[in-house]
Amino acid sequence: MLARAAIDRASATLQRCEPEDDPLFPLAIVRGHELIGRPTDPAALLSSWQPGVTRETGTVRYRWAINPRFVHPLPAWVGPASTWRPWRPRDVAAIEDQPTRLDTSVDRLLTPIILADVLDFLGEAKGWQNHSGELARSYLDEALPKIRRDAAVWVAERHAWSDTWALRAIARRPGALRILHPFALTIGDAYAATARQTDSFVLGTRYPMHGVPLVSASAQLATGLVALGFHPKLVGAIAAGVVRNVHPDGGWGDGDGPSDLPTTLVAADLLATLDPGFEVGPTADWLARAQRGDGWWRAFGPETAWLTVEILGLLRAMEEPFPDRFRWPSIALTDRDRRTGLPFYAYYADFERLCTEVAGLAHAPIEVAFIDLAGFGRFNNEFGMAMGDRALTSFAQALARLPRSMAIRDGGDEFIVVGPPTGTGLEQRLATFRETWPVEFAATFGTAGVVAPRILTMTTTGARLVAARDEMGSRIAELKRDWPSVGWSGVQVDLGTFA
Repeated sequence: MLARAAIDRASATLQRCEPEDDPLFPLAIVRGHELIGRPTDPAALLSSWQPGVTRETGTVRYRWAINPRFVHPLPAWVGPASTWRPWRPRDVAAIEDQPTRLDTSVDRLLTPIILADVLDFLGEAKGWQNHSGELARSYLDEALPKIRRDAAVWVAERHAWSDTWALRAIARRPGALRILHPFALTIGDAYAATARQTDSFVLGTRYPMHGVPLVSASAQLATGLVALGFHPKLVGAIAAGVVRNVHPDGGWGDGDGPSDLPTTLVAADLLATLDPGFEVGPTADWLARAQRGDGWWRAFGPETAWLTVEILGLLRAMEEPFPDRFRWPSIALTDRDRRTGLPFYAYYADFERLCTEVAGLAHAPIEVAFIDLAGFGRFNNEFGMAMGDRALTSFAQALARLPRSMAIRDGGDEFIVVGPPTGTGLEQRLATFRETWPVEFAATFGTAGVVAPRILTMTTTGARLVAARDEMGSRIAELKRDWPSVGWSGVQVDLGTFA
């Protein structure tokens, strides 16, 4: 009840806002409008950035705003700068000792999340076949050298919280992760190395949190590592540590500090999308109680719109069953099969490693399918390899569109499809796919040949995914023997539970 009321208040607040109301976070408001079902055309942002004059360095180095002190007027919901205070008591005391630290805190908080939002947006907009697409491409060309210089600061291991905050910001925006993948990998590997030496938690590296185990930085690191498909054992250890450090009120804080919004956001987002055993209710209630009466969530000040949209999205996800909020690891360009666009088998094996290390995933039921293409060899021989490659790609892309599923190229004309942990219905989704695939195939290739799926399905656990695939790989031979030729819709057999 508390969370639902908070969602309604935030939705009503965002309904009254326009992207131009917040020059720092117009893209956050666009995302907020998407969440509440109010479509907004973001192309106008590209035009609004066009008149900007940029420099190579300094606070106006980008066409979009990154520093609230150079934005006038500021939106009313961020409050005047005199009211901005860090959310951790130790940081408040440090700024009182040295006021210039406030500007540094603002930069560390805002720059990564603004740049990640913009990169994600421009990465998509550059594909538009119009003037807006041309603008987006030109903005990226202009900004990327400067963004790389900013990202170089985050890989220097100078400030554990802000470096991992940047990693999480990149990891949570697919377009930003594609562009800044080498930087994200470097940040993740560096802090993973130090975390393994300190009880699988990230320690603060600067006053006033030097040497303090940070739930925030640890959760941020784990979120980045999940997206990168990197260091799954450490991810499991961090997730377990985050669970152990939850406060009785349902929130999280750093060190001896009380529960705070940024730490609770990153900790809850990690667990809610990774661990089916995480009980979301107490944390959702804490977030609801932390909401302001005007519908905003505010931790510091200028980040208010961004933070509100992030928490709104998390609360909405928490209302859904785990399979609908589970977040698949990202797929790096180097891990994709260039012909089909699907991830390689290594993605599947790495996914099992992650499941094995996260307690809630290791024993979670997971549906998996193994698929062989009947008639593909004959089609390939009769119509040539180029046509065969087109058919293979078409089938792979059709598989990739299956809802609540991850399609993987096992090799040759064999594929794996995995459902989300604790999810059900993969067998039925594939049965529906077998009805639509012949129509799609015939529309492109006609009826001269048959390329149809032989499908085996089973339910296993996260820790047994590879063994389940090997079992189905053996059993597919029996299916081929029993069904040497199939009709347009193929054949499908369920093998039950493989434990």
